Parts: sequence; structure tokens; C-alpha cells
Amino acid sequence: MLRVPVPQVKLITGDVIAPLPDGARGPSDDPRNLEGIWASVGQPLSADGKPPPFTPAVQALQQRQRMQEANGAPVVVKDTLCRPPGVVAVTGNQFPTQIIQRPEKILIIAEQNRGVWPIYMNSGHPRTVKRAYVGHSVGHWDGNTLVIDSVGFKSRETGISAFAHSEDAHVVTRIRRARTAQSANGNGDRLIVERTIEDPKVYDRTYTAINVARWRPDLQILEFNCEESTDDLTTAGLVVE
Repeated sequence: MLRVPVPQVKLITGDVIAPLPDGARGPSDDPRNLEGIWASVGQPLSADGKPPPFTPAVQALQQRQRMQEANGAPVVVKDTLCRPPGVVAVTGNQFPTQIIQRPEKILIIAEQNRGVWPIYMNSGHPRTVKRAYVGHSVGHWDGNTLVIDSVGFKSRETGISAFAHSEDAHVVTRIRRARTAQSANGNGDRLIVERTIEDPKVYDRTYTAINVARWRPDLQILEFNCEESTDDLTTAGLVVE
């Protein structure tokens, strides 16, 4: 288990967003109950306020891709080609995300690219991990914080991405409910999601990013279909890497 100090997070206080519809139900009073639909507020931010500590090799790759984009041949990243989102992207995008919670397993379902992230509770990683886009994840409760340990990723994303990682990444995600000045009630209708990535192929040091998700019972997980646009993308002069 990767163990790092948990950063002290100053909660977002300026997420000016429309109120929920009248009569919308609030989340459970149980701080360990995460069930429901959530959507991110803003983009993930570095816990220390600094840019991600990418290795020189990754920085060079990103610079090359920026030059390609400036020259009219942008690189198509994996999710644009309908690949499932990785574990660090499932709860960090603006699409609705649904959490289904059972004692033995928690499922986090993202509308984007139909991402499904299973978390096996109070368990260990198998001796041989079958690689997947979301890796293999085990979880446990530390007080009222859900701690998720993820390894065994199937693909890398080291280009221009807020969620860069290699196949060898080790990710620890900590999710807890919180209440901000904008909360509609006292039940904690924000999720604070902290992701700590240990990946020497991509980062010079351990890196932690944080984002906030808002309780959204007024939304549903809709069908997401990007396959029909893939041929158009790859025949329009875009570079697939």
C-alpha cells in the first residue's frame, strides 16, 4: 500500500452553480454512504498548487504534441477513440458519475465512454493482476474516508493529459464527503477526491491531485456513443498515438 501524508485541502468556495430543483432529495445522512449521482466542479488541481512534476521525457513528448497541434496535426488521445477512461479520470470529468455501494463492492460508473470502476472492499490484490483500463482496485474505510488502492493498468496516457500515467502506475484515491459554503444542506453534498500517483516513468516524485464533485440527483447516466465518430477523426489528418 502506498502511504503518503494526506494534504490539508482548502475546500472550493467559489463554485457558483445553479441550485438543485425544488424538492430534490439530499444525500444520505451516513457519511460513509456515497450512493447517488455526482458531477465534478471545476478541474483537478495539484495539492501543492504546482504543475505536475512530469519527467523530462514526458515533458518532451508533451512539447512535441503541442507542436503537432500547432502545425494542424493534433494527437488523438485514447478516450477520443472510445477507450474506457482510466481510474484517475472516472471521477474527475464533468460528466455525471454514479456510485453504487455494497458492503463487498463499490461500483463507480461514469457516463463518459461508459467507464465502470469496480472497487473490491476489504480485500487484497491477486498475486497475478489482469490488467484493465481502470486497473485492479481494492478499498477500505479509514474513518469516513474511502481509501482505494489501484494497480495493474492496461494502457498508458502520457501525452497532453491531466491524468497522465504509465502501465506501472500505483494510484491511491481517497474519497470523502464534505460540506462547503455552497452546500444545499448539512449532509455533506460534496465529494473531495484526492488521487496520489506513484509512477517514476511519468513523474519525478509522488504527485497528488484533488477535485471536488457535487451531489446531482437531478441528473441521469445517459448513453454515451463515440464509436460512430472514430472513422471521421482518424481520416481527418489527426495523429493517433
